Parts: sequence; structure tokens; C-alpha cells
Amino acid sequence: MNEYLIETPSIDFMNFHIQEKAQELKYQSDDNLDYIKRSYLFVRDEIPHSWDIKTDVVSRTASEVLKNKTGICWTKTCLLAALLRV
Repeated sequence: MNEYLIETPSIDFMNFHIQEKAQELKYQSDDNLDYIKRSYLFVRDEIPHSWDIKTDVVSRTASEVLKNKTGICWTKTCLLAALLRV
């Protein structure tokens, strides 16, 4: 299972900003299940899809999605995966 949980170029969970956001969400959470839910809701509700907001910004990694506050389906999923790997 560990091979599926390593950091990748797209799922860059060791990035300082990913770590910081994960700690913020964990602090707000009652337990692991609540953390998972909060992470999902954060990505779903706080990070708009690039197409929906008609932006030319291209986010290629989880940390870029967090920084740019936008991403396509695939990169939003990378952000969620990164938050869940912290």
C-alpha cells in the first residue's frame, strides 16, 4: 500500500502550503473521518473548477491548485489526495 501513498510530482503533499492547510483542517476536525470530510468539502466548495470561472490560470500540481485557488477536475483531485496523505 505504501507505494500508492508516496509523493509524486502532481501530488506534492510535502509542500509547505499543503502541510499548513492540512494542519488547519486537522485542527478543526474531531477525528480522522471528520478530517476527510472537511478536506473533501474544502476542495469541492472552496476551489472552483477553472472552466467554471473561465480562467486562463493552469494549475498542474496540488500545491498550485491551493495557491491559485482553481484547478481542473484532475488537479483538484490531486489536492484532495495531497491533503489526505499528510
